[in-house]
Amino acid sequence: MQRILFFLFCISILQVSRAQNVCGVINTYYSVSTIDTCNNKLTVSAKGLVKGDRVVIMQMNGATANLTNTNTFGSISSVNGAGNYEFNVVSDVVTDTLITFSLKFLNNYDPTQAVQVIQFPAFRSVNTTCLLTCKPWNGKTGGVLVLYATDTIRVLSKIDVSGKGFRGSNPINAGNCQGVPYTSYFTTTTSNLAARKGEGIVSFSSAYECGRGKAGNGGGGGNEHNSGGGGGANYGTGGDGGERVKNLLSCPGNFPGIGGESLSPYYNNLLKNKIFMGASGGCGHENNNYSGISGSGGGIAFIVGRIIKCVNDTIFANGESVTAACLEDGGSGGGAGGTIIMKTDSVYGKIMLSVKGGNGQSVDNSGKNECYGPGGGGGGGVATISSKFKVTNVLFDTLGGKAGLVFNSTGPCNNTSSNAANGVVGHTFRNYIYNENPVIFRTFQVSLGADQTICKGDSAQLNANMGQVFEWTPSTGLSNDKIRNPKASPDTTTTYILKAFDLCNYSYDTVTVNVLPLPALVHTRDTSICYGDTLQLFASGGTTYAWSPPVAISSLTADNPKVWPSTDAKYVIKATTNGCVKIDTIHITVVQQPNLKIGKDTTVCIDDSMQLHVTGATRYVWSPNVNISDTTIADPRIKVTKDITYFVTGYNANGCFASTKINVSVRQCIFPDTLFTEITIPNVFTPNNDGENDNFELFVKNVTNFSIVIYNRWGEMIFSSNDMHFKWSGDNLPDGVYYFKINYTDSKKKAQQNRGPVTLIR
Repeated sequence: MQRILFFLFCISILQVSRAQNVCGVINTYYSVSTIDTCNNKLTVSAKGLVKGDRVVIMQMNGATANLTNTNTFGSISSVNGAGNYEFNVVSDVVTDTLITFSLKFLNNYDPTQAVQVIQFPAFRSVNTTCLLTCKPWNGKTGGVLVLYATDTIRVLSKIDVSGKGFRGSNPINAGNCQGVPYTSYFTTTTSNLAARKGEGIVSFSSAYECGRGKAGNGGGGGNEHNSGGGGGANYGTGGDGGERVKNLLSCPGNFPGIGGESLSPYYNNLLKNKIFMGASGGCGHENNNYSGISGSGGGIAFIVGRIIKCVNDTIFANGESVTAACLEDGGSGGGAGGTIIMKTDSVYGKIMLSVKGGNGQSVDNSGKNECYGPGGGGGGGVATISSKFKVTNVLFDTLGGKAGLVFNSTGPCNNTSSNAANGVVGHTFRNYIYNENPVIFRTFQVSLGADQTICKGDSAQLNANMGQVFEWTPSTGLSNDKIRNPKASPDTTTTYILKAFDLCNYSYDTVTVNVLPLPALVHTRDTSICYGDTLQLFASGGTTYAWSPPVAISSLTADNPKVWPSTDAKYVIKATTNGCVKIDTIHITVVQQPNLKIGKDTTVCIDDSMQLHVTGATRYVWSPNVNISDTTIADPRIKVTKDITYFVTGYNANGCFASTKINVSVRQCIFPDTLFTEITIPNVFTPNNDGENDNFELFVKNVTNFSIVIYNRWGEMIFSSNDMHFKWSGDNLPDGVYYFKINYTDSKKKAQQNRGPVTLIR
């Protein structure tokens, strides 16, 4: 930006080659009547501008507000062009009042909303030797000071634009009260029921001129009878006016003016900053000709110089206070603080930037038991400094104005504000953006820039550098063929033609979007593997590959890496060719191995037979195939002649397998005739597949003709066997008590029978 400023001064005429002393009003103001944005020119109200003049273009009004008769009356609905400003240079004076400019207009302006051109002298070095101020705002021009030097500004005297902003309102002398509260938010000056609102960035017609509702950032007027006016606002909100607290015989005044609305949302936009004068306060309601003119808002001061030197000085842009107390009428609101923008590289000495709100008007109750409403305080303004280096010796005062007070009253309200409010503090900014367009104005010629290349399925961001109305052809693949910056997603290479219009011209340009094909990616399908196994993936169709995540994979860049996930996994494959990428995902399901359970190692008598049993799979293979009844079932019978180990492999439905074994040892058993018969019968078993007591079985010795029958509690037979080595697993029956009956012949050849219960617990 600094280079731009020096460039502009190369085309400007410096007025002095050494420090020049200035005071008073150094700016000239011109009201703008027409604006030709497409040709970068405007018409001013009077002649006087010359080629090379430096100027500020600024719009003072133009915001719109809610007009409903509710507490939202006056709330800003759109700020529009109000507060727009920019620095520029006169490039030519076509006629005495038709002016063209060197820099393309940065903003749009509405000439019906108080747009002005402020000419300022361009000093090399300058000294302020007496009061430096600006022309007060008159509804069309004024309210702005621009002090500009390419080198040094020496502040040797007061700089003050306090009260030069939006104008204070004159009170309206009304008749006596009507006896009932007047609650409306707006009315006309002829109603005598409410005082005037303050002036601000919203322009109201005469139908809305009075009443307690705020006027955008202007304070509301006090309603009948004798309530106070609200304070004006800038960054800080204006304070509400005070109420008239009635005694038994007096008129009510419970609806004072509402303080002006804060403009804080519209500062420091980072793209296009706005600045505002302080708004004025609303008037207090009067019927005795004692209410004061409401406080005017502070003006705007631009202080721009490479170096600023000062000695404990202050630059003022305060809102105006309503100083004289009124007698037995409502007090008027204070004006809001204005705006100071200081742009410099360095500050030597201390300086204060003061943008305080003005105080509301106090009321004198003449020793009566009355409580007339004081005025609300004005909100604080905005003080900014933009500096290349850190500046610590610049101080700021952004306080809101104080509400007026009630005094000389015998009532309880004496020395109070009677609910009038102070104005809210303003704000300071560091490195506030300085509005000056670096683009030199040229005749309208649209450009779309260089051709673009995308991959199929992607989009290119098209963008026209200028224009207001746009027509793109063809429309194929465009997100919108009527906007400045559509996205283009064509399937094949396409050349787009743009016809762009500004306010009065049109221009053509073209741009080609080249479309590259995506890789023809082929890869492993979704699959499953057994836990602990390894799977080789493959991919083809790309030039390079990238796999993710980097977990249980042999390579992240190969076309055929191996993977061994321990849980279900998703592997993402990204294939790239000519910068175009195709991405897909391979889902791998990991199937757990069967959980085989087999009995403990055991010892049996030689040549005895026994039944093996294994669980946990759907298919089995036993080995070796020696003395075994069936190698493919879960519970084959074996006849043991020597010590042997049987191995079993179990397969689940997914083909995953696991193996286990059981060792069977043999011993020589002797059964003399003199041995007694022995039968051991358990009374409980737990078929829960934990390998412990999973079956109901007997220890039988020296018996013949063995048989067993098991019944449920209703006497129904549920199991029978003639094998003394039987194993009953409970047949998926529920927990409970079951009953058995055993018949056998003992070692003395006598028939015997045993009965009893057995408990099944899972």
